[in-house]
Amino acid sequence: MITIFGYDMIHAVNRWAVILFGGVMILSLIFIVGVHGLPANFLSTGHFTGGGFLSSVSLGVLWQIAYAPYVSDYSRYMPPDNQAGSTFWNSYWGTVLGSILPMLLGAVVGVASTNPDQIAELHTLSGGVGWLVMIVFALGIMDTNSINLYGGVLCSITTGQTFARSWIPGARVRAILSVAIVGLSLILAIGRIGGIGLTAYIIGIAVEIPFMSTTLYTGPAASAMNGTDLSWIVGLVITVPLYYLLAKRQVTRRPAASPEPART
Repeated sequence: MITIFGYDMIHAVNRWAVILFGGVMILSLIFIVGVHGLPANFLSTGHFTGGGFLSSVSLGVLWQIAYAPYVSDYSRYMPPDNQAGSTFWNSYWGTVLGSILPMLLGAVVGVASTNPDQIAELHTLSGGVGWLVMIVFALGIMDTNSINLYGGVLCSITTGQTFARSWIPGARVRAILSVAIVGLSLILAIGRIGGIGLTAYIIGIAVEIPFMSTTLYTGPAASAMNGTDLSWIVGLVITVPLYYLLAKRQVTRRPAASPEPART
């Protein structure tokens, strides 16, 4: 429903959701720490590991990269006199705080309990607000997926409107044609548009495979590092200079434009 009604409803929902979600996360932390209490060895249990640190950094970086397109999409509609810094910091703190609070809550629950069922333990440690935390988590997943789906459909329709500017699809048409438009845009891209970008993208994915660590596949390099996913680092190191060199080579191959005739 959020996706179908679109832009205005997404903003309306999230104006209240940020207060609800953030408030419940903070309330849960206060309840667990202040009311339930933490074990005496809470700050000393466990130890630092390089693999664990890299895994945490990778999760944070990948989370930010995944949401970068949303920042780019909205910043295109900002007034020309808008401060670029405010766009960056508002987007940054939105994604960072939205990540840190649930992760901090999960870390506290993980250290404060011995039950491998962390969801059940969160419900126990949160006491009277455990049911509310579960509802907020469920609503949070629904809200995030609605934004993901809306963004994907919007990008697909935009691709189609590039070739038919007067086309304004309705809600049913948008839902039906979204997959078809994505397929068409991919075919057009491989035929004549963005060859350099696609080449760098495909090569980047190929070199990342040994360093990937997912539920479906874990590469040999990731296995050697206890499942730490460093594919994003390898991808950036390879694709950024590769794209630059390919683009520079294409520019140098283009014939120079003929100078305009002198006016008398």
